[in-house]
Amino acid sequence: MSCTLFIDADDTLWENFAYFEAARERFLAWMEQGGYARNEVDVVLNRIDSERTHEIGFGSMGYREAMRRTMLFFYEKTGREKTARDTVLLDEIQRSVHLHPVELYPGVAETLAYLREKYPLFLVTKGVEDEQSGKVERANVAGYFKDVFVIPDKTPAQYRELMSILAISPCDAWMIGNSPRSDINPPAEIGMGTVLVKKERAWDFEEVPLKHNGRFHEITDFRQLKEIF
Repeated sequence: MSCTLFIDADDTLWENFAYFEAARERFLAWMEQGGYARNEVDVVLNRIDSERTHEIGFGSMGYREAMRRTMLFFYEKTGREKTARDTVLLDEIQRSVHLHPVELYPGVAETLAYLREKYPLFLVTKGVEDEQSGKVERANVAGYFKDVFVIPDKTPAQYRELMSILAISPCDAWMIGNSPRSDINPPAEIGMGTVLVKKERAWDFEEVPLKHNGRFHEITDFRQLKEIF
Protein backbone atom coordinates (compact mmCIF):
# COMPACT_ATOMS: atom_id res chain seq x y z
CA MET A 1 0.00 0.00 0.00
CA SER A 2 1.46 3.35 -1.07
CA CYS A 3 0.10 6.06 1.20
CA THR A 4 0.78 8.80 3.70
CA LEU A 5 -0.43 8.46 7.28
CA PHE A 6 -1.65 11.34 9.42
CA ILE A 7 -1.93 10.54 13.12
CA ASP A 8 -3.73 12.33 15.95
CA ALA A 9 -2.00 12.91 19.30
CA ASP A 10 -4.29 13.42 22.33
CA ASP A 11 -6.07 10.21 23.38
CA THR A 12 -4.61 8.41 20.37
CA LEU A 13 -0.94 8.30 21.34
CA TRP A 14 -1.34 9.24 24.99
CA GLU A 15 -3.98 9.92 27.64
CA ASN A 16 -5.42 13.42 27.66
CA PHE A 17 -9.16 13.26 28.35
CA ALA A 18 -8.60 11.82 31.83
CA TYR A 19 -6.80 14.99 32.91
CA PHE A 20 -9.70 17.17 31.79
CA GLU A 21 -12.01 14.81 33.66
CA ALA A 22 -9.91 15.19 36.81
CA ALA A 23 -10.06 18.97 36.37
CA ARG A 24 -13.84 18.83 35.98
CA GLU A 25 -14.21 16.73 39.13
CA ARG A 26 -12.10 19.18 41.13
CA PHE A 27 -14.17 22.11 39.88
CA LEU A 28 -17.47 20.37 40.60
CA ALA A 29 -16.32 19.49 44.11
CA TRP A 30 -15.41 23.15 44.71
CA MET A 31 -18.80 24.35 43.54
CA GLU A 32 -20.57 21.68 45.58
CA GLN A 33 -18.73 22.85 48.70
CA GLY A 34 -20.10 26.32 47.92
CA GLY A 35 -23.65 25.01 48.08
CA TYR A 36 -24.39 24.47 44.39
CA ALA A 37 -25.94 21.26 43.06
CA ARG A 38 -23.23 19.19 41.43
CA ASN A 39 -25.38 17.86 38.61
CA GLU A 40 -26.69 21.33 37.74
CA VAL A 41 -23.18 22.77 37.60
CA ASP A 42 -22.06 19.85 35.44
CA VAL A 43 -24.84 20.45 32.90
CA VAL A 44 -24.00 24.15 32.60
CA LEU A 45 -20.26 23.48 32.38
CA ASN A 46 -20.77 20.97 29.55
CA ARG A 47 -22.94 23.45 27.64
CA ILE A 48 -20.54 26.36 28.06
CA ASP A 49 -17.52 24.18 27.29
CA SER A 50 -19.05 23.05 23.99
CA GLU A 51 -19.97 26.62 23.09
CA ARG A 52 -16.57 28.12 23.89
CA THR A 53 -14.60 25.82 21.58
CA HIS A 54 -15.85 27.81 18.59
CA GLU A 55 -15.03 31.09 20.30
CA ILE A 56 -11.66 30.63 21.99
CA GLY A 57 -10.50 27.22 20.83
CA PHE A 58 -9.39 24.08 22.58
CA GLY A 59 -6.94 23.53 25.41
CA SER A 60 -6.47 24.24 29.09
CA MET A 61 -7.01 28.01 28.91
CA GLY A 62 -10.27 27.48 27.05
CA TYR A 63 -11.40 25.01 29.69
CA ARG A 64 -10.43 27.45 32.44
CA GLU A 65 -12.61 30.05 30.74
CA ALA A 66 -15.51 27.59 30.56
CA MET A 67 -15.18 26.94 34.29
CA ARG A 68 -14.93 30.67 35.04
CA ARG A 69 -18.10 31.41 33.06
CA THR A 70 -19.90 28.53 34.75
CA MET A 71 -18.83 29.82 38.16
CA LEU A 72 -20.05 33.33 37.37
CA PHE A 73 -23.35 31.97 36.03
CA PHE A 74 -24.16 30.45 39.41
CA TYR A 75 -22.60 33.20 41.50
CA GLU A 76 -24.67 35.85 39.75
CA LYS A 77 -27.84 33.87 40.40
CA THR A 78 -27.12 33.84 44.14
CA GLY A 79 -25.49 37.27 44.49
CA ARG A 80 -22.11 35.82 45.36
CA GLU A 81 -18.85 37.56 44.45
CA LYS A 82 -15.92 35.74 42.87
CA THR A 83 -12.93 35.70 45.25
CA ALA A 84 -9.15 35.43 45.04
CA ARG A 85 -9.46 31.82 46.21
CA ASP A 86 -11.69 31.09 43.23
CA THR A 87 -9.06 32.54 40.89
CA VAL A 88 -6.30 30.50 42.53
CA LEU A 89 -8.36 27.34 42.08
CA LEU A 90 -8.99 28.03 38.38
CA ASP A 91 -5.31 28.78 37.81
CA GLU A 92 -4.24 25.57 39.55
CA ILE A 93 -6.68 23.49 37.54
CA GLN A 94 -5.52 25.09 34.29
CA ARG A 95 -1.87 24.36 35.07
CA SER A 96 -2.65 20.76 35.98
CA VAL A 97 -4.13 20.25 32.51
CA HIS A 98 -1.54 22.30 30.62
CA LEU A 99 1.44 20.51 32.17
CA HIS A 100 0.02 17.06 32.72
CA PRO A 101 2.36 14.07 32.41
CA VAL A 102 2.54 12.56 28.93
CA GLU A 103 3.00 8.81 28.76
CA LEU A 104 2.52 6.87 25.54
CA TYR A 105 -0.08 4.13 25.49
CA PRO A 106 1.32 0.57 25.44
CA GLY A 107 2.78 -0.35 22.07
CA VAL A 108 2.61 3.13 20.56
CA ALA A 109 6.37 3.66 20.26
CA GLU A 110 6.89 0.24 18.66
CA THR A 111 3.99 0.73 16.27
CA LEU A 112 5.19 4.18 15.21
CA ALA A 113 8.66 2.75 14.58
CA TYR A 114 7.11 0.02 12.42
CA LEU A 115 4.94 2.42 10.43
CA ARG A 116 7.77 4.93 9.95
CA GLU A 117 9.76 2.31 8.05
CA LYS A 118 6.93 1.83 5.56
CA TYR A 119 5.14 5.18 5.18
CA PRO A 120 5.59 8.93 5.60
CA LEU A 121 4.06 9.87 8.96
CA PHE A 122 2.69 13.28 9.98
CA LEU A 123 1.36 14.20 13.41
CA VAL A 124 -1.79 16.34 13.30
CA THR A 125 -3.14 17.74 16.56
CA LYS A 126 -5.59 20.53 17.27
CA GLY A 127 -5.34 23.13 20.00
CA VAL A 128 -3.02 25.85 21.22
CA GLU A 129 0.47 25.80 19.68
CA ASP A 130 2.60 25.97 22.83
CA GLU A 131 0.42 23.55 24.78
CA GLN A 132 0.31 20.89 22.08
CA SER A 133 3.98 21.32 21.17
CA GLY A 134 4.86 20.90 24.84
CA LYS A 135 3.04 17.57 24.96
CA VAL A 136 4.77 16.40 21.79
CA GLU A 137 8.12 17.31 23.33
CA ARG A 138 7.36 15.57 26.64
CA ALA A 139 6.21 12.48 24.76
CA ASN A 140 9.45 12.44 22.73
CA VAL A 141 7.65 11.36 19.53
CA ALA A 142 8.61 14.06 17.01
CA GLY A 143 11.37 11.84 15.62
CA TYR A 144 8.84 9.38 14.25
CA PHE A 145 7.21 12.01 12.03
CA LYS A 146 8.16 13.94 8.92
CA ASP A 147 6.49 16.99 10.46
CA VAL A 148 4.13 18.02 13.24
CA PHE A 149 1.09 20.18 12.52
CA VAL A 150 -0.76 22.00 15.31
CA ILE A 151 -3.98 23.40 13.89
CA PRO A 152 -6.80 25.35 15.59
CA ASP A 153 -9.47 22.84 14.61
CA LYS A 154 -9.88 19.81 12.39
CA THR A 155 -12.26 20.72 9.59
CA PRO A 156 -12.52 19.62 5.95
CA ALA A 157 -10.91 22.93 4.97
CA GLN A 158 -7.96 22.32 7.31
CA TYR A 159 -7.41 18.84 5.90
CA ARG A 160 -7.61 20.16 2.34
CA GLU A 161 -4.97 22.73 3.25
CA LEU A 162 -2.70 19.99 4.60
CA MET A 163 -3.13 17.99 1.39
CA SER A 164 -2.26 21.10 -0.63
CA ILE A 165 0.78 22.01 1.48
CA LEU A 166 2.21 18.50 1.16
CA ALA A 167 1.04 17.99 -2.45
CA ILE A 168 -0.75 14.78 -1.47
CA SER A 169 -3.98 13.43 -2.92
CA PRO A 170 -6.64 12.54 -0.33
CA CYS A 171 -6.94 9.21 -2.14
CA ASP A 172 -3.39 8.42 -1.01
CA ALA A 173 -3.82 9.58 2.59
CA TRP A 174 -5.21 8.14 5.81
CA MET A 175 -6.11 9.88 9.07
CA ILE A 176 -5.84 7.88 12.30
CA GLY A 177 -7.40 9.11 15.53
CA ASN A 178 -9.91 8.62 18.33
CA SER A 179 -12.46 11.33 17.55
CA PRO A 180 -15.35 10.88 15.08
CA ARG A 181 -15.88 14.67 15.00
CA SER A 182 -12.24 15.58 14.37
CA ASP A 183 -10.37 12.56 13.00
CA ILE A 184 -12.95 10.65 10.95
CA ASN A 185 -15.78 12.73 9.50
CA PRO A 186 -13.81 15.77 8.16
CA PRO A 187 -11.03 13.81 6.41
CA ALA A 188 -13.52 11.27 5.08
CA GLU A 189 -15.50 14.15 3.57
CA ILE A 190 -12.55 15.13 1.39
CA GLY A 191 -11.77 11.54 0.36
CA MET A 192 -9.14 10.45 2.87
CA GLY A 193 -9.17 6.99 4.41
CA THR A 194 -9.75 6.90 8.15
CA VAL A 195 -9.02 4.66 11.13
CA LEU A 196 -10.95 5.16 14.36
CA VAL A 197 -9.03 4.19 17.49
CA LYS A 198 -12.10 3.58 19.63
CA LYS A 199 -11.93 4.55 23.30
CA GLU A 200 -14.22 3.46 26.13
CA ARG A 201 -14.39 7.00 27.52
CA ALA A 202 -14.37 10.16 25.41
CA TRP A 203 -15.38 13.81 25.48
CA ASP A 204 -19.08 14.09 24.61
CA PHE A 205 -18.30 16.99 22.25
CA GLU A 206 -16.22 14.69 20.05
CA GLU A 207 -18.77 11.87 19.93
CA VAL A 208 -20.93 12.38 16.83
CA PRO A 209 -22.34 9.84 14.33
CA LEU A 210 -19.68 8.42 12.03
CA LYS A 211 -19.76 9.53 8.41
CA HIS A 212 -16.92 7.60 6.83
CA ASN A 213 -16.62 7.07 3.09
CA GLY A 214 -16.01 3.33 3.02
CA ARG A 215 -12.24 3.59 3.34
CA PHE A 216 -12.54 2.95 7.06
CA HIS A 217 -11.30 0.73 9.85
CA GLU A 218 -12.17 0.66 13.54
CA ILE A 219 -9.68 -0.63 16.11
CA THR A 220 -9.43 -0.61 19.89
CA ASP A 221 -5.65 -0.75 20.24
CA PHE A 222 -3.07 1.37 18.41
CA ARG A 223 -0.96 -1.75 17.84
CA GLN A 224 -3.67 -3.11 15.51
CA LEU A 225 -2.47 -0.63 12.87
CA LYS A 226 0.20 -3.19 12.01
CA GLU A 227 -2.61 -5.44 10.76
CA ILE A 228 -3.97 -2.74 8.46
CA PHE A 229 -0.86 -1.07 7.07
